[in-house]
Amino acid sequence: MIFYVYMLIHLYMPQGTTVRISLRTKTVLDDLKIHPKESYDEVISRLSHLAYDDEPMTDEELQALKEGLDDVKAGRTRSLDEIMKDLGDDKFAATLRKNGVSC
Repeated sequence: MIFYVYMLIHLYMPQGTTVRISLRTKTVLDDLKIHPKESYDEVISRLSHLAYDDEPMTDEELQALKEGLDDVKAGRTRSLDEIMKDLGDDKFAATLRKNGVSC
C-alpha cells in the first residue's frame, strides 16, 4: 500500500530541481513576473521561449554578420556618443555615462 501511495505521489507531483541564483538575479526575475503568483519556472520558461529563434539564419544574414565582425576587427566602429550626436541627441549618451553606462 505504501509503495502504491509513493508511486501516485511521484506520478502526479511535478518534478523539479534546486537552482542557486544570486539575489540580484532573483530581483530581476521578480521584476519580470507578469503577475505576483507567477513561478520562477514560468518566468524562466517564458523568457527562454522568447529568446530562442527556431528559424535558421539566411545566407544574407550570415554574410551581414560576417561583414559586421570584419568591421569590428578592422576598427571600423563608432561610439554611441558619435551616433547620438549624428541623430541630434547627444544628451542621451551623457545621461547614460552619468548613470555608469559606458558608451
